Amino acid sequence: KTLKDIMSSINFLKQLYEVPKFDLKKDRYDQSSFPGRLFNFFSITDVRTLFTTSKEIEEAKNMIKFFKENRDNPEIEFDNDKLWDSKKIIDSIVHPDTGKNIFPLFRMSSYAPVNVFIVTFSLLPGTISSFGRTIFIHWLNQSYNCCVNFSNRNASNPISTSRLIEGYLGAVGVSLFIALSATVLTKRVERTGASLLVKTLIRGTLPFLAVSLASSSNVALMRRNEFTEGIDVFDEDNNYYGKSAVAGTNAIGKCALARICWSIPSMVFPPFIMQGIHNIFTNFKNLPKRVQLLTEIGVIAACLWGGVPIALASFPQQASIKVDKLEEKFQNLTHPVTGNKITTLYYNKGL
Repeated sequence: KTLKDIMSSINFLKQLYEVPKFDLKKDRYDQSSFPGRLFNFFSITDVRTLFTTSKEIEEAKNMIKFFKENRDNPEIEFDNDKLWDSKKIIDSIVHPDTGKNIFPLFRMSSYAPVNVFIVTFSLLPGTISSFGRTIFIHWLNQSYNCCVNFSNRNASNPISTSRLIEGYLGAVGVSLFIALSATVLTKRVERTGASLLVKTLIRGTLPFLAVSLASSSNVALMRRNEFTEGIDVFDEDNNYYGKSAVAGTNAIGKCALARICWSIPSMVFPPFIMQGIHNIFTNFKNLPKRVQLLTEIGVIAACLWGGVPIALASFPQQASIKVDKLEEKFQNLTHPVTGNKITTLYYNKGL
């Protein structure tokens, strides 16, 4: 097993430096391994893609289209590096189901920069103990999450405006209830004259609980039609077999869990890291408040940029599921060309 792990690590390092032959059905990095998915999502969340012009997006689409139409022509030599760069642009900007460009602010590449402000504001002691500030920042956070969840959903099922409004109001309501409950608890603790350690624990746990539980509820409420109507499932050759509510439930569960995972480094780690900085550098508290705030913002930014891709990499975006775990109608399927029995189907989990 050790030798196998070593060989796997060597092969992965080769992936980082070698440009593989372009394949439309595959990603540049091996999606069956966590490191491969991690580098894939570092690529998708690359903030530089936010500055991609409309012309560059169209050029990327045209390059991929040209490859599709001419890949079997032996007289044409393709530039693999440029093709992978084009695919990166499309994966980061274009929705895989609708084919439309995602609004820049709601792409996953915007998530970390936007949340640097949201998380910093959420973790400030003045916010945690203030009802007004708590209401504002959690309304803003969940409103933004609703937009991100809708923009990066599995779009195989249309969602009515009324259901979107219901989902939005429900998500914001859950968030505010949890956040305000945390604020009430914080005020009670403050009145008891709690120690610095207890206050740090509050800063590191209550906002995390409020945001992670609300974000998970947000995903479920905004995409709840996937529980009942299901999402599209395909085989490895992209042959369509119908909609599965089981796959839809599976997709929402994985997305909700990913949101809890990325809230840990962004909301739990910074207060304890900052407390460590205060303990190690005793003169840090004497520095100007602006310097202390900028340091905390830097810590939060680092945790976000590292945490979001790691959480996303926990599950492949194009997920697989065994047919024996799906509804009865998916049992005993056969491939339309080969006639082989279908044992695994695939679906777009969404982000």
